[in-house]
Amino acid sequence: MKRILTFLGCVLIFLLGACANMKDRFHVDKATAKSSREILFNEAKELVEKMATLSDQRAWFDLEQVFATHTVYNYGTPEILTPTQIVDRWKPVLSYFTRTNQDISNFQFSETQGRILGSANFTQYHERKSDVTLRGQYSFEFTRNKENQLRILRITMIPGSAIGDEALLRQARKVSPPEKYSYTTETVNFMSKENKLSGWLLKPLNPKSRDVIVIGGPLMTVKEQVAYPYAKKFVEKGFPVFVFDSTGFGESEGAVRNQETPISKIKDLLASVDYLTARTEYEHSKINLIGIDASAGYTAHEAAADPRISRLVLVAPTFIGEDKVDILLTDYYVNSDRGDMPQAHTQLTAATLKSWTGFDATPAAAQIRVPTLLIDSADGLDSVGVKRFISQLRIKPELKTVKAEHEDFYDRSAQMTVVVNSATDFFNKDIILEPLRQAQEE
Repeated sequence: MKRILTFLGCVLIFLLGACANMKDRFHVDKATAKSSREILFNEAKELVEKMATLSDQRAWFDLEQVFATHTVYNYGTPEILTPTQIVDRWKPVLSYFTRTNQDISNFQFSETQGRILGSANFTQYHERKSDVTLRGQYSFEFTRNKENQLRILRITMIPGSAIGDEALLRQARKVSPPEKYSYTTETVNFMSKENKLSGWLLKPLNPKSRDVIVIGGPLMTVKEQVAYPYAKKFVEKGFPVFVFDSTGFGESEGAVRNQETPISKIKDLLASVDYLTARTEYEHSKINLIGIDASAGYTAHEAAADPRISRLVLVAPTFIGEDKVDILLTDYYVNSDRGDMPQAHTQLTAATLKSWTGFDATPAAAQIRVPTLLIDSADGLDSVGVKRFISQLRIKPELKTVKAEHEDFYDRSAQMTVVVNSATDFFNKDIILEPLRQAQEE
């Protein structure tokens, strides 16, 4: 009995010691996390303050270094600019004044689902004979470059008040007038299940159609890469156009980040149509879908299931995911002059491989009852899937063959022009649906 009590005593002492060690380790881990967060907070705050100081000092080259290689720059209209382009916007305006001073205050910081976000108030003092003071707010997203240096990934300026000689400010703006566009861009948020998604709605100043185009981009892309450049071309044709980041991508919420999940992306498309048709100006509009590469399969599913879809355009479609992930190693994805931008993360995960390579959109073809245009090269990446998809369609599609490599459709001017012109003609003309012979025989 004495031995048993001694043994139990030893066990109790061991457990109490283990619990104490776990408690100490918990406090150490918690303190380490807090310390890391404070370091990141200070790093982001110092970067924003450095941006303000360098602009006051007219240190243009050094100022470029605070921005990511592709920065979403929103001073009224979202644009994707290089650091040099941003500085070229600021240089003539700031140089117009004999002295400027920008004060950054009330810096706020958060880490949300892998994203580093911040905001700050600004007070800008500008002097040239007379003076003017501007107040407003910045919002930021930060990223790390390949050298692990923090950089500004997104910057939005929200103007506030102006005090002093506003005529001086107007004169300065004439030195470098803002870019003029034939459209406006509205940043919008909408819900897809429990996640808030972020998108851009491009609206033409002189609309030629009330039909809204929703564009989905290739495998593992964010809205800035392929969908947005196409959106700008279609809005110039007079169409309202909507592009957005899917769940877990870009600016949209999602606990699991940068994972290609076809079912999730199809649900997001449905949510985008719900959002658009709930807006007063589009409640009676037709919704046209454009799916590029992987999104061809997603838009095909949405068109098959949703009677609100009017027309469907499939560009360089990839309907069957099996053995198609090598596309992520091609020039578009690794070339910073093309699609390699810091807003995107194209690293393959085991979950992406499993969900994408097991995807097959061809069965959706049998349920599609809307006019369909399919644009591809003669020997497209997924020629087997395209043939199978067409064979299962019950409505005769329009087919357009273009001389191109698969990824040329992503960003090459010649191929984009063919796609935009062909789709515009397709959307604008009257179409009488023609059942395929096999459907008639059935």
